[in-house]
Amino acid sequence: MPSLSDKLKALGVQIGPQNLTPTKARKPEYGIQQVLPGEEVENLYGLAYRITEQYAVDERYGLVELRFRTPPELIAQYCGVPDLERSSADRYVFIDTETTGLGLGSGIFAFLIGLGYYREDYFIIRQYFLRDPGEETAALTALSEEICADPVLVSFNGKAFDVPMLNNRYILNGLSSPFDSSIQLDLLHLSRRLWKDRLPSRTLINLEGNILAAQRTEEDVPGWMIPQLYKDYLHTGDARLVKNVFYHNARDILAMVGLLNYVGGMLTSPLDQSKRDGLDLASIGSLHERFNRTAEAIELYNYALKQDLPPEVFESTLKRLSFLHKQSGDWQQAISLWELAAQQGQVYACEELAKYYEHNQRDYSAALKWVEYALTMIAGRPQAILWQPALEHRRQRLLRKTG
Repeated sequence: MPSLSDKLKALGVQIGPQNLTPTKARKPEYGIQQVLPGEEVENLYGLAYRITEQYAVDERYGLVELRFRTPPELIAQYCGVPDLERSSADRYVFIDTETTGLGLGSGIFAFLIGLGYYREDYFIIRQYFLRDPGEETAALTALSEEICADPVLVSFNGKAFDVPMLNNRYILNGLSSPFDSSIQLDLLHLSRRLWKDRLPSRTLINLEGNILAAQRTEEDVPGWMIPQLYKDYLHTGDARLVKNVFYHNARDILAMVGLLNYVGGMLTSPLDQSKRDGLDLASIGSLHERFNRTAEAIELYNYALKQDLPPEVFESTLKRLSFLHKQSGDWQQAISLWELAAQQGQVYACEELAKYYEHNQRDYSAALKWVEYALTMIAGRPQAILWQPALEHRRQRLLRKTG
């Protein structure tokens, strides 16, 4: 009796894999090499995919050139690292990552890591892309080999997110991180200090448009879409889905370069532009004050007060300027500013005037006049709770001194 196998053979059915023509795995029609040509970098852990762009340093990004113009001594003061005063442009590495999600959990990784750095008369952008998550170790190794020793790492919120996340990935892959010895310059913190009063939002793209006057094309993609675009790419192999992510990442790096150069110009020559916003002048003055550059801070505060400032900024700038004059011993300037502030209802100014006349001039009647003026000013106002006990105490002491 014929077996089932014999019956199938009689019907022409092929049994088993023999004599079958092998088929090649079909490559995606729109792989990353076709959509964004780059190069494969080989190391001990395999292949990493890398794309390179090059810009002449005299090219502009918005209002500023890409050429490195920030004085190293300013960066040294901002970072609190005196050795940076002798640093050169080729130590500065700009970094931005695109990740599979927010947070610093072990499941979050950077599928695109962008680096920017100076080499002679060019600014180079290198982007490392994970065609597959399995390429992460090779990509991180290639990244380490490219970063210079003791880099000055420039980022935008990288101190809180990009660098800790990358350090986690190096640890999980059993590698040493090249960022352990880096000096970090996070432009987000500097931008918040400089433009907190002028701009309601200090995201990089808002600073890019409002400060650098640079506009992105329709190629850009919103940041919130990027993780899903990469997941769709992994599912389909269609690199057209992530093409605009590369544009977004490169523009973030160029925006950081422009922002650092713009800030450098603001700090070194804040009065060069006659139309400099008064709010910017007040913020730069505050930064110079923080660096103990008293003369520069006083000059900037004076210029800012001549501009059309919002009332709360005018009051705070006037107060800062008066205390700088007090610290430098210029009592005449300090007194004139306190008298102006007192006329505008500022209690601290009355207190400072009372202190001056009591302790410096021994003019107890004049001191008492300012204390009583302040008590009249705060009567029935919420701030009385804060000021009244100290003012009353001073008043009683001055009454005893005047007999």
